[in-house]
Amino acid sequence: MKRTKLLWSLLTMILVGGMSVVISSCGEDDTPAPTLQVDSTSVTIDAEGTSVSIIIKAENTEWDAEVINGVEWLKASKSGNALSLSATKNAEAKERKGAVVVTAKADNKLNYTITVTQKGATAFITINGTTSGYHEFPGAFTGGKDGTDYKVVFKINSNVEWTLSGQVNWLNISPERGNGEVDLTVYPTSENNSDEEREAKLVLSGSGSNDTITVIQKNGLSKVYALPANAIALYDRFCWEYSATPNINTFQYIFLSETNYKKMTENELIEAIKKEEVLKYDDDWLTTKGYDSNGNRITSNSTYYFVSLATDKDGKYGSLKTVKMTTPAYLDENQDAFVSFSNFSNSSYEFQFDVKKQGFCNKYHIIYGVYESSLNTAVFAFEINYYLKNKKKHWLAKNDYYEWDIMLDYPNDHTFSYTSYLMSYFPVCFGYGWGIFENGNLSSDMLGFQVDTSADSSRQMKLSRTTDSPKDEIIKRSEVMNRAKSLRK
Repeated sequence: MKRTKLLWSLLTMILVGGMSVVISSCGEDDTPAPTLQVDSTSVTIDAEGTSVSIIIKAENTEWDAEVINGVEWLKASKSGNALSLSATKNAEAKERKGAVVVTAKADNKLNYTITVTQKGATAFITINGTTSGYHEFPGAFTGGKDGTDYKVVFKINSNVEWTLSGQVNWLNISPERGNGEVDLTVYPTSENNSDEEREAKLVLSGSGSNDTITVIQKNGLSKVYALPANAIALYDRFCWEYSATPNINTFQYIFLSETNYKKMTENELIEAIKKEEVLKYDDDWLTTKGYDSNGNRITSNSTYYFVSLATDKDGKYGSLKTVKMTTPAYLDENQDAFVSFSNFSNSSYEFQFDVKKQGFCNKYHIIYGVYESSLNTAVFAFEINYYLKNKKKHWLAKNDYYEWDIMLDYPNDHTFSYTSYLMSYFPVCFGYGWGIFENGNLSSDMLGFQVDTSADSSRQMKLSRTTDSPKDEIIKRSEVMNRAKSLRK
């Protein structure tokens, strides 16, 4: 009986223990594993930093979110089953990137990395608070100042890296690149020694943003000038009228051979001109010159430069003005068409002369007559030359103090005669001819003669080699007109 009870007790213990094992074993197999899911692994936040949410699906576990690499501008927080991502405002135009790791607490091997991109702000560059800048510098420095005394500072603010373009050699600009708040310093490095203002467009560019500073340097010189007009080249001189601006007061000039002109700098030319005589400009002038500034007589088929400076009514100089002038090959029979004059004769009321074609002369223009003896030879030559070139009367021709006849396109050698009972008033007899090639082109210049019957009836002068004094001469036309009018009285 006792043995039976003992066996029953032992069997009960075995059965109970076995059930416990079964029950325990069944409990471990039935516990669900943790899971973790995110609905996106990449998000974008605007430049203002507005928050966005990502849904997190987690089962059988809690989860954590952490910004990695210490990115201070990015914030991550839990809100129920969502992850809220936000950022501080991005003031830069360039976008920036960060990352957040979401990890299951029950199993840290369950994790996701979410890439966060924050957009950049709209690119901007401002100049003194606006989108452009402007400044004017004087053309001339006064009171012993130099360019640095005129410097100006532009306040630049930007959210992009910018670089500057449009630099010019007459401006100093610093710095030429920057970002954020920058002081941009600009000043002229030299005076503007011209009669035109100059301009620079300084462009600040970065990330598609472009802003411009316009810098003007005013003209340091007046716009005044005096230049030769209607110029002609005679054999040993040039003749011209002056063309000048209305506000002119005085002018000075030099006359240089091509060799000497090319040796001189602009400053040397200015200094040389300022040593010349100051001429008051108050009338229309004619001028002649037989020698260059070195005392060398001008020659045929050569280049010369007329260089001048003028001042305005306020005494301010204009810019240096230069005119290139070339003498023709007058007496070269292999190149030119011209006429020769011979057999001069005259009485108290008539003179005669012969004209013969020379070189390649096919036909010619001829003009002849008388004028008063005080008229400058070269000036008159200028007038006739202008008349023949333009086939219209010039200013001397409008004033009846000489007489002439003219023949155009005369084809043959011929003896011409002129009769005038006014030869006592107009004692200078003259004749000028201009050769014409077969193709219709005019010769390089005219040749002629002048006979002053009041001084010496046998005196003959060819325009190609005038016997006038080889000095600079400036002649007021009003004075010439007055002399002529006095003879008519």
